Amino acid sequence: MFFRENPNTEKLDMVNNAYGSNLRSIAKDDADAKTKMALAYYNTSKKLAEGKPLIYGEDLVFNVNDLEKVEPRSFRAMGPR
Repeated sequence: MFFRENPNTEKLDMVNNAYGSNLRSIAKDDADAKTKMALAYYNTSKKLAEGKPLIYGEDLVFNVNDLEKVEPRSFRAMGPR
């Protein structure tokens, strides 16, 4: 059972939570995290404009329509830590 009516919103949360988890391990402090988030927003926008795939845990996903642009193999590449 999903919390929301559209199960893709749960997947969207999962993808962005993976980004947040990675951010916690690479950001030195809050200011660095904010900078990295702004860069991630820019990089994701650029990839979408260029038609490039998004990478699970590295790119933000803005809406459920962009989920299809997440490289499927990148889900497996992250694996458990």
